[in-house]
Amino acid sequence: MSTVIPFDRATRPRRSHPPAGPPAAVLTVAETAAYLRLSVNTTYTYLAEGTIPGERVGRRWIVLRARLDAWLSGQREVRR
Repeated sequence: MSTVIPFDRATRPRRSHPPAGPPAAVLTVAETAAYLRLSVNTTYTYLAEGTIPGERVGRRWIVLRARLDAWLSGQREVRR
């Protein structure tokens, strides 16, 4: 015979979500891919080609959100 353990929702571990705050000023490749709804591999290709505005920092790529938003809206450069 098997023992039946009753399910109690109160004791179930809950997922914690980070608090929603202002959007990040610097995006990773994965965040950029999700933002543009592209695959990560395609995003790396576009970054290497210069299609998507990004900067290489060591071995990593970073994308400044202000530059990405300006690129998406058709502007050339964002004034600071």
